[in-house]
Amino acid sequence: MKKSIACILSLMIFMTGCQGSADDRVPVRVEAVKVETDGYTESLSYTGYAQADETKNFSFPLSGKIAEVYVEKGDPVTSGQLLAKLDTETIQLAIDNAQDNIRIANNNISQLNNNISTQKLTLEKAQIALDAERLNLKKIEDSYDSEINTIQLNYNDVKADFDRAQQMYDENFISQTDYEDAKLALDTVDEKLRTAKQNKEDDVNLENKKIETMENDYKLQQTAVKNSQTQLEAAEISLSQAQTALEQAKKNMNDASLNSTVDGYVTEVVMKAGEVTSAGTPVVCVKSGSQVINIGVGTADYAKIALGDKAKVTYNNKTYNGSITNIALYPDDKTRTYQVEITPENCDVAMGTLVNVDIPIGEAKGCFIPISAVFNSEDVDYVYALEDDGYGHYRTVRTEVQLGEVNGDKVLAQNLSEGLLIISEGASDVGDNQQVDINEV
Repeated sequence: MKKSIACILSLMIFMTGCQGSADDRVPVRVEAVKVETDGYTESLSYTGYAQADETKNFSFPLSGKIAEVYVEKGDPVTSGQLLAKLDTETIQLAIDNAQDNIRIANNNISQLNNNISTQKLTLEKAQIALDAERLNLKKIEDSYDSEINTIQLNYNDVKADFDRAQQMYDENFISQTDYEDAKLALDTVDEKLRTAKQNKEDDVNLENKKIETMENDYKLQQTAVKNSQTQLEAAEISLSQAQTALEQAKKNMNDASLNSTVDGYVTEVVMKAGEVTSAGTPVVCVKSGSQVINIGVGTADYAKIALGDKAKVTYNNKTYNGSITNIALYPDDKTRTYQVEITPENCDVAMGTLVNVDIPIGEAKGCFIPISAVFNSEDVDYVYALEDDGYGHYRTVRTEVQLGEVNGDKVLAQNLSEGLLIISEGASDVGDNQQVDINEV
């Protein structure tokens, strides 16, 4: 990209002497613009070349024993044609096992869901029964409290009568028989009060033990529900794992078939039936008549591209759409770049012709300036920025600029601030630190 900008700017180089001959006392009139931020498509730019015949090495993406090779050297092939196939017995076994595991996991999940529903219903009933028993305990306590309160009031009255009889007996106002009758009445009501309290304690203790047993059962049922839920989570994990295993096994089954992706003819059958191949090892080589564009991608950009990515191929001021159809797994020993093939659409250029290739990698924003505002001297790109001199004029400041993407008639300036005023037209008539007037801002 830097070289293409330099070529554009080479037409705009002017002699330094002409730039320095302007008279500061007579301001030159120029046109100026402000540096603005625009959105643009960030892309990788390379120079590639068109290649006629393409040799594609077809390999399996997984290791295995080759069951059959369906072509021989010199055979014509069409896109989609089956070239070879791996032994799929182990893969089919993995599919069957995964399907069995899915079936088992689904049955477990169904059974556990039913168990949990039943356990929750039982737990709900246990809660209702426990609440009812606690209410019954309250009724028992209230009933005994009412009875004991009545007896206690009666006891208080009898005790008062006894106290009076005691005093009168001590003073010889009543007989021994009357005193003993009062004492018997007090003993009788006292026994009745103690009996009522003991009955309350016994019945309340009995009810509390019953409630405690029900609470323990309730906790056990809660634990059973939690255990079932834990088992359900484990069964769901097992189901997910089995589904993942099935997907991978089906993918392996699909990858066990090696199909041509181009029309052409077989140039080499590298491996035969019965041999064991590793993932990525060529099995069949096919040469096609389709046109591709080859570029060498550096290590820094290698991770930014992928098969199927869109690309633009430009030749003779015409741009063609294309896509990445092949990426080398290892860099070239000499250039240390990765060979990338791009298949263009409706592109017909002479074989070996150099073309420009742009691969979009994302959207970005940056400050763009007119290409006409940029000059180059001794491989240094620069623009003339304008600063208000405080007297109604502007003063030029030669400012080095770092260039990036070209977007139409503008170029990305990577080190200029948004809003900076620069000369867009007329800069060839001025020099550094020169007074100018502007026609338009």
